Amino acid sequence: MALPLALTGPSGTAHAALPTGFQIKNYPTGLSSPYDLVDFAYTPDNGFFSLGKRGRVSWTSPTGTPRTIFQFNDLTTENDLGAITIVLGHNYGAAGVTPSVWIVRVRNVGAPLGGPYGENILSEFPVTLNAAGEPTGLGPERRVLWFPNRFNTHSMDDVVVDPRDGTLWVSVGDSADFTRMDPRALDAQRRDSPYGRIMHMDRTGAGIAATNPDFDPANSHAWYSKTFAKGLRNPFRMSLHPTLPNTLLLGDVGWNTTEEQNVVTRGGNYGWPCWEGNDPTPEYRDLAECRGVPNANRPILTYPRSAGMGSSSVGGLIYQGPGATGGGYPSSYVGSYFFADYSGQKIFNMRLNDTATAVTTAPAAAGFANNDGGDASRRVGVPVSLKYAPNGDIAYADLSTNQVRRITYASGNHAPSIVTAQYETIDPATLRVRFSATATDLDADLLTYRWDFGDGTSSTLQNPEKTYQTNGTFTARVTVSDGTASTSETVTVRPGNRTPVLTLTTPPDSRTYAVGEEVRVTATATDEDEPGVSLPIKWTSILYHCSGEFYCHRHPGAETTGNTFSELFTNHGDDTTLEIRAETTDAAGVTVYKTWNAKPKLRALTVTNNAGAPISINGTLGGTRQVTVGSDAGISVPATYNGATFQRWSDGVTSNSRTLRMPDADTALQARYSSAIMDRYNATPALRTTLGAAVGPEVEIPGVGRQQIFERGHMYSSETAGVHEVHGAILATYLAQGGAARLGVPTSDERDTPGGAGKMNTFAGTPANPNPVIYWKPTTGAQLVMGSIQAQYATTGTTAGPHGFPRNSEGPTPDRRALYNDFENGGIYWSGATGAQSVYGAIYGTWGRYGWEGGHLRLPTTSEMGTPNGRARYNHFEGGSIYFSPATGAREIRGSIRAKWAGLGWETSVLRLPTTDELGTPDRVGRFNHFEGGSIYWSPGTGAWEVHGLIRDEWARRGWERSSLGYPTSDEFAVPGGRRSNFQRGYIEWVNGRINVVVR
Repeated sequence: MALPLALTGPSGTAHAALPTGFQIKNYPTGLSSPYDLVDFAYTPDNGFFSLGKRGRVSWTSPTGTPRTIFQFNDLTTENDLGAITIVLGHNYGAAGVTPSVWIVRVRNVGAPLGGPYGENILSEFPVTLNAAGEPTGLGPERRVLWFPNRFNTHSMDDVVVDPRDGTLWVSVGDSADFTRMDPRALDAQRRDSPYGRIMHMDRTGAGIAATNPDFDPANSHAWYSKTFAKGLRNPFRMSLHPTLPNTLLLGDVGWNTTEEQNVVTRGGNYGWPCWEGNDPTPEYRDLAECRGVPNANRPILTYPRSAGMGSSSVGGLIYQGPGATGGGYPSSYVGSYFFADYSGQKIFNMRLNDTATAVTTAPAAAGFANNDGGDASRRVGVPVSLKYAPNGDIAYADLSTNQVRRITYASGNHAPSIVTAQYETIDPATLRVRFSATATDLDADLLTYRWDFGDGTSSTLQNPEKTYQTNGTFTARVTVSDGTASTSETVTVRPGNRTPVLTLTTPPDSRTYAVGEEVRVTATATDEDEPGVSLPIKWTSILYHCSGEFYCHRHPGAETTGNTFSELFTNHGDDTTLEIRAETTDAAGVTVYKTWNAKPKLRALTVTNNAGAPISINGTLGGTRQVTVGSDAGISVPATYNGATFQRWSDGVTSNSRTLRMPDADTALQARYSSAIMDRYNATPALRTTLGAAVGPEVEIPGVGRQQIFERGHMYSSETAGVHEVHGAILATYLAQGGAARLGVPTSDERDTPGGAGKMNTFAGTPANPNPVIYWKPTTGAQLVMGSIQAQYATTGTTAGPHGFPRNSEGPTPDRRALYNDFENGGIYWSGATGAQSVYGAIYGTWGRYGWEGGHLRLPTTSEMGTPNGRARYNHFEGGSIYFSPATGAREIRGSIRAKWAGLGWETSVLRLPTTDELGTPDRVGRFNHFEGGSIYWSPGTGAWEVHGLIRDEWARRGWERSSLGYPTSDEFAVPGGRRSNFQRGYIEWVNGRINVVVR
């Protein structure tokens, strides 16, 4: 449950486009159509794919040269539609893996699949490569997901390939008309629909059982089997949380008022279209489909469109770089969530707590990056997709410039390193030479080269040729720049002199090394100008060490001489490459050199824990690392985390900070924590059978307790409630009704109801929602009863009492005056004025015939009770009463007639119990109730009067109110020798045993 942050203030005055020290670097895509670039995906060699809305797929090389490799010609491109997303296939670039990309697009097809707005398609395409390993095209399409698109916005939005197992996380909009209330938007709430949700599926399109709450193994391709979470409008761009399993961070574009950033977890319902942000949506909220839809999974952040931040929220990612010491952003930005707003033309950053349940540092309304300020190179443009650059910087697709742009931090930037800078003489007679240079950059920046030849001429080619006009000695200089910093190196050039020939003998390039293995390289050097002379060779080395995914640095090695370089591969941790350089200089002072890289034998180290605690490997946060075989990896987790205590590692080590010597095999370690939840789980075999395995870490619910999710249920703990489980249909209702944040943690496991016909869980409640209980049986489902209604229900014996099981969860009456639960027999209704009252049986049926609380009786003011004489049962209501006996049935009485009967003594009076409801008289003037012992008649001109016995019989014989006597104007009263009742035009009296009638 996310604790939301709502921003309300305006954006204020203009701010600098970027914070001090940051700058933006631009990379070409080759897309030329205006506003075309929608997405991109970096390849392991620092090149990247680009995707244009109009269907062009291009690839930009690591040196910055773009080329088109594919063109879709089947797209619907109206409004937001077209090509939308491109991501790399699982393990792209790994040995033995066919490289592929996943692409989301809207294809132009007709009915029945598409209709006027085409068909949503997610497909995988193999990538064809040239001999240099560069992408040159896309192979045959493999469609995995497709369904109709129904409007020109809110189509299938994004796909994320899970790095753990290659499964697919797919976001889909509601595909509804945004210009009006469109009932199709309600598909976002429906179970068996592809719209308005997040799906989690494998590469065949089948749902994932471990994460999808409604997964059905018999129908694994059904929409409900694929659904991970629902209730989303336009979930545009998302990423996986780097440390919380099966947790997504996404932006959901609002409708009229509010933008959202959401933390999406298993089974979440994010409210659309019944809710926008944290408010009911006026156009949808009163629809039957929105009744009972809670705002349980609130956005982690909302901002109104009036705040000036924008109106098209774009999901982002958490910056994981190493901080200023490692050449990335300052350490204060590590762990920040960067997101964007397309229409606001801003990139924001904010900070979440470790469990992603609350915002700890709010975003500035002006944004982290915007389009303010005078320096155009520092303006953000129009961001539509944020991703990690290879060095961990935040990169994004700028729709306005069709460029991939990377936000760098200047003071943390690494200058390029020149690997080789030399020349060779092509023809001494003509003084023609060829220069060559290679360089590396730890930040994976695009590099530019400039050669100054020492004679006043220059070239910007990396490997230019040059013809000198005179012979002599020249000092050429090559300068390599990454746009922020540059490195230069000089080369002594004698164009009339032949360059030395250096021959390097190395192991195969495929050879990799474990720590302690000998790296051995030999070299020879000769010079045609000095026949028979072996030139001396100097060896130098540089150790490149990458700690974590993005933090790399260099360590220069010792200098040696001779024809052989020999060194044991060093134990420097993580991913280490040894660059070996052989160099020779001839008598004329011309130097040449060659390099060879000894690459590490890497194995995957995966570290997890059962508490969701942060993991550090060699000082860098993250649980997965490629580590050199034989190196020592320092691994650390906190001793305590969110109430859980570290116990041991899966290999038996008991220190939370330890060292692992990496074996020659992929290795997985788990840090095992104990907590009240896990202690009970591990100690109770039946509980493990019921719930299955844990599918996520134990997390804190701030101010409430702790939670652990399992395959088939949840466990919760708090100091006051202890540890209890919830599962099955009761869990589904619990979550739909707001979960722990609204109902508190469970105070019991699921147990039998009184009478044994069903199951129930009790919960701790909150001040606003005390005493909640969820009851279940197969014919009624799982329903919530709480507060005063639950207290009243308990007085009746709950499920073993006259009401039976609830048939709905507590909700408002249609007129919004009260709350109620409907039961198998009757209902319990509550309002502030009436309290909680039970109505059931025949009385409930009569009340229902008159429209329940919407009828003239309105709400009950008492529960059903017995009359003092024990003959009958009754309920009083705001507008009357209903009395029941087996002989008379359930009869309503109200108004002046009820007041008259009450004045006579209710059922103890001469009239006893009513035998009819209040009815209209045949002359359509008055009203009446008949009773066991008489009647009460009322008219506007006479009021309400009782008439009974022989006098009533005579009046009835003469035609009741249509007789010459009219309506009664008095109750029966004593006269000398008998009794009398007055009427409008006379009277009837019983005197001395005889009936006398006087008509005036």
